[in-house]
Amino acid sequence: MADHFTSESRRVLVPQDGAVQFTSETSILEKDIFESREAIVRRLDAAYLHVVDEMEEFQAQWSAGPMLALYNAWEEGRLAGLKEWAGDQGDLFKAETWIALGDQMQGWASSAYDRLYTYGANRAKEFVDNYSVLTEKYSSGQPALTR
Repeated sequence: MADHFTSESRRVLVPQDGAVQFTSETSILEKDIFESREAIVRRLDAAYLHVVDEMEEFQAQWSAGPMLALYNAWEEGRLAGLKEWAGDQGDLFKAETWIALGDQMQGWASSAYDRLYTYGANRAKEFVDNYSVLTEKYSSGQPALTR
């Protein structure tokens, strides 16, 4: 049964007093842990240095005047968002946008036309059927409308 598991299992006879000591050996060495830790520290240091480099201009502005630095940062963000929005609006001037929209509208209109045609045909058939029934009743002398 132990063959189905990836870990090793053993049957152990336990003495009556219940005193048992288990030991296991790990395949992870202290050297591996140290190297992994050092790699993590290097990556964190590199990320920190990158953030410091990217924030250098803002830090200089902040040192000159915090309120002006915040306003300038807000303005840069607003302008970046405006540029992105304008880029999206530029799609409105592309022929592909209008062709795709026309294709969608054609599909919607075709579907609506089909539904209206089916509805109209069904209503016309009902009208003809009801008219036939009413004319038969009226011509046979029965009252046309009964409640």
